[in-house]
Amino acid sequence: MNFIKEHGSEQRIPTELINEAVRWRLNRNDCQNRGYVLDGYPKDYENAKDVFIITPKAPEKKAPVEGEEEAEEPPADDEENKLKPVLQTNIYPESVISLQASEQFIKRRCKNL
Repeated sequence: MNFIKEHGSEQRIPTELINEAVRWRLNRNDCQNRGYVLDGYPKDYENAKDVFIITPKAPEKKAPVEGEEEAEEPPADDEENKLKPVLQTNIYPESVISLQASEQFIKRRCKNL
């Protein structure tokens, strides 16, 4: 809601924000204990990857100051591990069912209901 208040209802909500909201919801107690059904989201592999795998962003490098030599330090093991993608095993689905049909087929089924 804050995003809509700040940017107006005409602007699209960024995918990163939607992924974070989905991840937050799947981490709630009821989803953790009773399970969940995702219908219509994520729509593609990239969205699914962004929801279920967290990839930390590397820190920005500081610009070198004139007159000082830039010392190249190899990254420590702890820092390297902090930058590795992490699979969110507590929300990762145990099974997936994907149903596909043409729009015409779905319309025909709806009329027959």
